Amino acid sequence: MNDLDSVQPNRPPRLVSGENFEDWKRCLKAFFYYTDYNQWESIVNGPHVPTTVEGTVTSTNTNPSTFTEADIRLLDRDKKALGALILCLHQDIFNRFAEHTTAKSLYDALCEFYDGNEDLKLDRKAQAEKEFNSFVGYSQENLTDITNRFLSVSSNLKKYDDKLGNHEQVAKLLDSLPPQWSLQIKLLKQERNFPDYKLMDVINKLKSFDLDVKRREYNQSMMVPNIPSQNAALISSAANSYMYSAVSRGPSSHVSAKSAGVPSNVGSSSNASVTTQIPSDTMALFGMFVHSYEALVAGELKGKGMTVEDMYQVDPDDLEETDIQW
Repeated sequence: MNDLDSVQPNRPPRLVSGENFEDWKRCLKAFFYYTDYNQWESIVNGPHVPTTVEGTVTSTNTNPSTFTEADIRLLDRDKKALGALILCLHQDIFNRFAEHTTAKSLYDALCEFYDGNEDLKLDRKAQAEKEFNSFVGYSQENLTDITNRFLSVSSNLKKYDDKLGNHEQVAKLLDSLPPQWSLQIKLLKQERNFPDYKLMDVINKLKSFDLDVKRREYNQSMMVPNIPSQNAALISSAANSYMYSAVSRGPSSHVSAKSAGVPSNVGSSSNASVTTQIPSDTMALFGMFVHSYEALVAGELKGKGMTVEDMYQVDPDDLEETDIQW
């Protein structure tokens, strides 16, 4: 986990490498804003230097015994700012800059070392522009992942290009969305106030579209009946049992195909092998029975005077007779 992910109000952000230096600077500034902004003033403007005035001549005061209360307060501020800044640094980093004795000189040295010169800054800006221009959202990503990546890329570019406007960001985001978002993008662009939308307005609109689609998909899935696998196996087992019953009767059976409710097109190669085709309406009725049984068990079907126990009390012979009548 990045050390900046665990920043606490009473502890300054820790710099362990130069890779996250820009983020560290923002967290450091926020830390001093929260704790003591006067210490941040010491880092930016430099330490306080006590002075004395004799006539029209102003000179540095090096005698602590003559310091005013304001001098003592500001010097104490400078020491605290330097101490807080040192506590932010990893031991290896601090060893490189140990010669600095003021918060401003230490901070400036860190910026010069990790920010680099102008040429390096231009290279970083070019890299950030390349990442922004080549950004694309993938079909397997959800909307949250896409927008989070985009905000990270655009924020990185803003570090080097403060001219990146809202219009460019909105256009780039919409152009980068996967094809399945084409209809939503078209509807969004047709809205009257679309040219005035901020980037976050557009993102929130897209999230609203996304939630609406998911809600419709969920409602549709709840409306379509779905036969569980165990019930499908039950129907298949019943069909096989029905076919076996027809085969076992063979030629000596007194039950005709017509009375059994099956079609007469029964193909046979011998008395030991008979294939029976079950009518589709028979299987549909059996499927309805299974669904009704499920609903009754779940408490969704509340027929008058009929309980689950009643279902279990049906004699198996009656079921077989019903099967034959079908």
